[in-house]
Amino acid sequence: MHFAKLDDSPMFRKQIQCLEENAESLRERSLKFYKGCRKYTEGLGEGYDGDIAFASALESFGGGHNDPISVAFGGPVMTKFTIALREIGTYKEVLRSQVEHMLNDRLFQFANIDLHDVKEARKRFDKASLLYDQARERFLSLRKGTKNDIATVLEEELHHARSTFEQARFNLVTALSNVEAKKRFEFLEAVSGTMDAHLRYFKQGYELLHQMEPYINQVLTYAQQSRERSNYEQAALNERMQEYKRQVDQESRWSSDGSNRSPNGDGIQAIGRSSHKMIDAVMQSAAKGKVQTIRQGYLSKRSSNLRGDWKRRFFVLDSRGMLYYYRKQCSKPSGSGSQLSSQRNSSELGSGLLSRWLSSHYHGGVHDEKSVAHHTVNLLTSTIKVDADQSDLRFCFRIISPTKNYTLQAESALDQMDWIEKITGVIASLLSSQAPERSDKPQLLCIDKPSHADSISVKEKFIHAKYADKLFVRKPRDNRTVAQQMWEAVCINDKKAVYQLIVNSEADVSAVYEQANCKSLTLAKVMLLQEQTSLDHNSSIVVGDSTAKYLNSLHLGGTSEGHATEYIEGCSLLHLACETADIGMLELLLQYGANINASDSRGQTPLHCCILGGKATFVKLLLTRGADPQAVNGEGKTPIELALESKFEDSEVLALLSDSNG
Repeated sequence: MHFAKLDDSPMFRKQIQCLEENAESLRERSLKFYKGCRKYTEGLGEGYDGDIAFASALESFGGGHNDPISVAFGGPVMTKFTIALREIGTYKEVLRSQVEHMLNDRLFQFANIDLHDVKEARKRFDKASLLYDQARERFLSLRKGTKNDIATVLEEELHHARSTFEQARFNLVTALSNVEAKKRFEFLEAVSGTMDAHLRYFKQGYELLHQMEPYINQVLTYAQQSRERSNYEQAALNERMQEYKRQVDQESRWSSDGSNRSPNGDGIQAIGRSSHKMIDAVMQSAAKGKVQTIRQGYLSKRSSNLRGDWKRRFFVLDSRGMLYYYRKQCSKPSGSGSQLSSQRNSSELGSGLLSRWLSSHYHGGVHDEKSVAHHTVNLLTSTIKVDADQSDLRFCFRIISPTKNYTLQAESALDQMDWIEKITGVIASLLSSQAPERSDKPQLLCIDKPSHADSISVKEKFIHAKYADKLFVRKPRDNRTVAQQMWEAVCINDKKAVYQLIVNSEADVSAVYEQANCKSLTLAKVMLLQEQTSLDHNSSIVVGDSTAKYLNSLHLGGTSEGHATEYIEGCSLLHLACETADIGMLELLLQYGANINASDSRGQTPLHCCILGGKATFVKLLLTRGADPQAVNGEGKTPIELALESKFEDSEVLALLSDSNG
């Protein structure tokens, strides 16, 4: 015990004073320790936030199973690591909560409540001691002759003051004793509890990571194997690049020496120039679904325009007997997509309604003969000549066919001879294995009629071929011209047909209506088709309805065929699209070079027609694509004047027209 005697004495008060000084010193230490604990708990909270942020960043970086980039660098493998990091972050948050409760709260209780009670008890003791001293002095200063009632009152005051003094003294002793008792176990209990919480935290983390140890080792092993494999592939790539450089140097020396030998390349290009048998074997593999590249590389192609300029293109000759090229190096060799990139610049498909329609229709197309043969020619009916129309250029050769001629220039004599030999070998293979479906001419189908002695199965096959498959019936050919097909396709708003005609048949998107080329679309035929309601609604009837709609829009209803043809004469496909099609057809024609300011027989441009039809969306598109807002029709009226006369209500269009006209 700290207090051997409880009597109020100088020794007792000295002992109380020493205990108070110790309590004050302990309070200062406790407050400093409390501040350090607060920083530690704040650090744990920041650590938890950092763990969660790191786990979220790893999860976002890793992506998912549907992300090809993520799959390439092992993103899905990191999913388990993300889950483990979040779990460890949860453990850290629990640790922070336990430290806050077991250490911070108890330190705050001890420093700001228990030790503060000692100060309050000391104040009450000093006040009670002063009152007791005053009461005692008054009582002891009484004279012997003082009245008894006064002495009794002062004696009662003294007794009350002493009782209050003793109570305050013992309250101070109690507060000091409480502090002295708590300091023996309070700090040890709080700190040891905190360390036990740390033990559980690290134990949980260890158990979690220990369970993942086989998985971690497996991932590390796979990463090491991937590193070794990548190093091997990198070394192999460097070796191939060095070999390629040596091959180029050797080829250059051979070319300068005038040698006719051809260096071997990678893959199927190792076939010799005269090895037609090997080329034929490779082409036979295409029938089994295995397509190989016989020759590929850059050639300069002379354009068919008046300038006759040369453009460098990447040509591919494959085992199906197809020769095609790409406009840009980044073009993907995928069927109709390659046809599109070769026929039109791919930058034209970057925006607008057309790009969305084409991306949904032409992605993943089949790389068939029709989509590729349009790039060059059908090699089956072609010949090769080792010269050019102009003899002043070297390394040139021509591919001559009934449909189109191509003048190509190789980069060396070796390349020239190699291309000629490979193409010649492919042509020879095509001629030797010509099938009915490869020829452009009709083939005679020779199937003998079964006799009475043949088996039932043979007779059934013949009957099925004749009546079910109709193999002996010649299919009717479409005798319509490309211009007629384009006009009818625009009439029925068939963007797919229009696109195929532009790409496959090189249809003129700026073509105008001519009576000589569109005899099937006269007003008499339109009226006749409208009367034939009993017939099926085939494409020509639909075209007639659409054409009638266009004629009615031109205010020609009730006019004779001659007058109608006179008015429709000179109308372009863009005029027709403005009347009968949607904005997708309009953009399709514009992106492929349709004349946006073409005038019909009445001098009206497509912009005039759209304003008269009240088609604000069409007007905006035409204006943004370069339509002339100051164009004058046959009556001398500009688009803004027509808009005001027809009470055009779209304020945005009116503002655009007003700004354009100053």
